[in-house]
Amino acid sequence: FSYSPSLIDTTTLVIFNASASSDAEDLTDDLKFKWDYEGQMNWTEASSNPERIYKFSSPGTYEVGLKVIDSEGWSGEIQKTVIVVDSI
Repeated sequence: FSYSPSLIDTTTLVIFNASASSDAEDLTDDLKFKWDYEGQMNWTEASSNPERIYKFSSPGTYEVGLKVIDSEGWSGEIQKTVIVVDSI
C-alpha cells in the first residue's frame, strides 16, 4: 500500500491507498480491505474501498497495517512504519 503525503503532522489528512493489491483468483473489485492505523490490532470494518483517509492525533512512530481479504476469506497482511511529527 501507499500513503500520501510523505511528511505527516498531527493536522494532516493522510490518504492510504491499497488499490495495487491483487489476488490470484479475484479481481481487485472483489477484495475487502481492513486498516489498523496505530498498530494496536484495532482493525477497521472491512470495506471494498481500497482508499481510506486518517488523521493521527499525536506525534509518534506508528505501524500501520493493511489486511486484504479475498472472496473465500483468505487474507494477507502488510505493515508500514509511518512517522508523525507535531504540527508544522
